[in-house]
Amino acid sequence: ERERRDKGKGKGRGMTQGYFPSPPSAEEAKTNPVALLELREHLSREKLVKIEEQKLVREELKLCYRREGVNHISKCKDLALEYIKLMKENKAAVNLN
Repeated sequence: ERERRDKGKGKGRGMTQGYFPSPPSAEEAKTNPVALLELREHLSREKLVKIEEQKLVREELKLCYRREGVNHISKCKDLALEYIKLMKENKAAVNLN
């Protein structure tokens, strides 16, 4: 059954699985409604990827805190700084709309 489900993936639009064409330019999106929708979809996908990346770092940071115990301040510092950086980037990305 799994083979049947996987067999149809990536077909239909002529794209391979996991590939998206490059987004249209902002100038093109102003004049072409289809290009506008494609640009919106692209920006939405990019935001979702950044949010998921932030979630992964947060989970890694939680595990590091639990694993290191009282030494978490020194051992998990790099992860904490990366998480803070991602939070700032994602907050800026979300506030653009």
